Amino acid sequence: MIFVRSLHWFNPLVWLALSRLRADRELVCDAMVMSRLADDERRVYGNTLIKLLDDFSGAGFCPSLAPVINHKHEIKRRVTMIAQFKPAGRVAVLLSAAIVVALCCFTFTRAAEKRGESSSNNQSRRSKTKQEDTDKRSSAPELLEMLRQTLEGQNRKVSDAQAKVDKLRRELGISDLQELMILNPETVRRLESERIRAQAEYASQTKLLEALLQIKADKGSDELRKVILTVAPDELLSRFLQDLAATETTLAKLRETMGAENPEFKSLAAMQAYLDNKVNTRIEGILAGLRVRLQAVKANNKSLRDAIEEAKKQNAEMEVKSLPYLEAKRALENNQKLRDAIVLRILQEIVDMQLPGAKPVEK
Repeated sequence: MIFVRSLHWFNPLVWLALSRLRADRELVCDAMVMSRLADDERRVYGNTLIKLLDDFSGAGFCPSLAPVINHKHEIKRRVTMIAQFKPAGRVAVLLSAAIVVALCCFTFTRAAEKRGESSSNNQSRRSKTKQEDTDKRSSAPELLEMLRQTLEGQNRKVSDAQAKVDKLRRELGISDLQELMILNPETVRRLESERIRAQAEYASQTKLLEALLQIKADKGSDELRKVILTVAPDELLSRFLQDLAATETTLAKLRETMGAENPEFKSLAAMQAYLDNKVNTRIEGILAGLRVRLQAVKANNKSLRDAIEEAKKQNAEMEVKSLPYLEAKRALENNQKLRDAIVLRILQEIVDMQLPGAKPVEK
C-alpha cells in the first residue's frame, strides 16, 4: 500500500480508495473485537468510542490516534455496526471465501492467457517476417537473372538507337559541331545592333553630302569653302586655303604699288590661280570621298541585313533538317539512362545478396 500511494500520490482515486480501505479496516477490527466480547461488553466498547469522540472533537485532531478516531460519520457507522452486530455464520464465511478464490483464479487466468496470446502473436510475427526474408532471399537469384535479361534487351535497344543516330548524321550531313554553330538569339541581337548603327551612319552621311551639294549649288564654291572644313576637316585643304589667302593679300598690295603689268604681280597672280585650282580640286576630292564613304556604309548596311536574313534562314533550315536526328538522339539518351538504372539495380541486388543478414531493399 505504501508503494502504491508513493507511486500514485497525485491520483485522487488512490486517496479515496485508501480512505475507504482504512474505514473498512476499522470495521473489520470492530467486528473481530465484537466477536470476542459478551453482550454487555459490546455496549461498553461502543460507549468508549463515543467518549473518545467527545473528548477529542474540540481539542483538534491527534495524529497518534489516527487509527482509532476518524470522522464523525465513520464513528457513527462503527457505532451502528456495533449496535446491530450479529456473528456471521459459517455458511456466509465459506461463501465469501469461495467468491474471493474464484475471482482471484479468474483474474490470474485471464492475465496468463493475455500474456500467452501476446507472446504467441509476437512469435507468429517474427516467424512471418523471417519467412518473408527467406522468400525474398530465395527469389533474389531469379530477380537478378531477370534484371540481367532486361539489361541485355536494353543494350540492344541502345545499340539500335545509336546506329539510327549515326545513319541520320551521315545522311543529313550533321555533326555535333554544326549543332553548336546554329545561330543563337544573342548573335542575332548583336548583328541587328550593328545593322542599326550602320543604317544610322548611312542616313547621317547621306544628309551631310546632300547639304554640301546644296550649298555649292545655291551659294557657290566660296561659301562651300567656308563650311566644308567644319563638317569634313582636311589638313591639306586647310593649308591650301591659308596659302591662297596669303597670296591674295600680297597680290592686292602689289596691284596698288606696282600695277598689273609688273612681273612680280603676274607671278603672284599665277600662284593665286594655281592655289585656287588646288582648293577646288581638293574640295571635289572631299565630296567624292564622302560619296565613296556613303556607298561603303550603304553596302555594309546591306551586307549586315543580308547576313541576318541568311543566318535566320540557315537556322530554320538546320532545325527542320536536324529534327529527325535530334529526335533519334533524344531517344538514344533515354535508352542510355534506362540502361544505367538497370545496371545500378543489378549492382544493388548483388551487394544485398553478398551482405550477411541484410534485407533486400523494397522499391
